[in-house]
Amino acid sequence: MSSEIQQRRDDVPEPVALSAADEESLRQAQLELLAEFGRVCTSHDLEFFALYGTALGAIRHGGFIPWDDDLDVGMIRADYDRLTTIIDADLGEDFFFQTVDSDPFYGCLFGKLRKDGTRCVDKISFGSQQHGGIFIDVFPLDARATGRWTSREQRFMRYVGFRLLYLKAGYRLPMRNESVVARIAQIVTRGLVRVLPRRALIALTMRHARLGRTDSPGQYVSLFGAYFYDRDTVDAAWIHPLKTVPFEDVTIPVFGNIDAYLTQIYGDYMQPPPIEQQTGHHEIVELDFGGKN
Repeated sequence: MSSEIQQRRDDVPEPVALSAADEESLRQAQLELLAEFGRVCTSHDLEFFALYGTALGAIRHGGFIPWDDDLDVGMIRADYDRLTTIIDADLGEDFFFQTVDSDPFYGCLFGKLRKDGTRCVDKISFGSQQHGGIFIDVFPLDARATGRWTSREQRFMRYVGFRLLYLKAGYRLPMRNESVVARIAQIVTRGLVRVLPRRALIALTMRHARLGRTDSPGQYVSLFGAYFYDRDTVDAAWIHPLKTVPFEDVTIPVFGNIDAYLTQIYGDYMQPPPIEQQTGHHEIVELDFGGKN
């Protein structure tokens, strides 16, 4: 293994062991962020809905999945784009909406609503200069391309653009293949990323994200979400009418056909995973409920 890769791995702290009090404080901060996000969306007539483990937790647990460590919501692209134009002027003073435009060190093409004066940093983004406050994720859903070649382009750039922007931001991507060829490819890719303009990468990836028809899409796809393309595809018919379900001591909107969505993502979603798989996926290495960003 090259000394460069070994050093990058060795300088990352081990994930912190969260106490029950830490977990409760983290969730309360995330619920505060959700309330602020919901307030802004409601005041501007913007729709949002729970996605991924947040949707699953709402249906199976009536709130957070007990071992989960984040909160995910989504929006149709048109609402998401409108949100980015109005949210800064309407947010409370303790909040920051993070995008590639509002934070020059951020490397994701979805938004995060952050809480100022806190820190929640995972292994992937450790060492980045980006805003590192406690957050909730906000994923745009784009119209899925239907043409044979346009769908391939959209799928390909989702994968390539996503990874290149991660590397451009200095994030650590897990290296699943330990072969010599894979290690060399990673070093070469990192060198290439250093000379590619950030804005050009963003523009190229976003151009391919918008290849689908927006007038009457049959399917949407969470291009920058947790899973890959097909599994992250949502039939338009599943979405409306949205319904509201309990989430902890508040409520949250979910898809009208939430069963179809959760089945596609998780299969038999009412059956919890084995105990050994009941872990958070962010590998938090820094957590501070009142420190500086």
